[in-house]
Amino acid sequence: MMTPIVTACGEVDPRLIETANSLIEKLINVSCDQSPILVKQEDLTEGAITFEPACYQITEPLSARTGTVLTIMPGSILEFEEDTNISTFGGIIIAEGTEGNLITFRGKIQEKGFWQGIQFNRGDGQTSILNHVIIEDAGGQP
Repeated sequence: MMTPIVTACGEVDPRLIETANSLIEKLINVSCDQSPILVKQEDLTEGAITFEPACYQITEPLSARTGTVLTIMPGSILEFEEDTNISTFGGIIIAEGTEGNLITFRGKIQEKGFWQGIQFNRGDGQTSILNHVIIEDAGGQP
């Protein structure tokens, strides 16, 4: 059992504090210690592509193009090399984590602006979905 991070003064349901601490503990323990799966643009072919729960290393900018549906499963971690990004150009990205099993997009180095982020281009005519995701270290210039 970890030392509580969230505490409260006054009347607060202790289950709420326990839930918050549990979620924070899961976030702190997210790691890519196992060998990551390398992903390149050529891996995003037309059709349905699923990233099963694992650690993925993004080594170059990725685009979900027309006809591509990229589904990222809960528990997945996508680590981006410097100045890389993921974007949509006619395709869609579906990243639906859960409260207890988030999806993480982050830089390989935890530094603000290390990677560029996620870009959804207008005119795609499709709807991408991001639910229960964490986006860290993004914000670099395209």
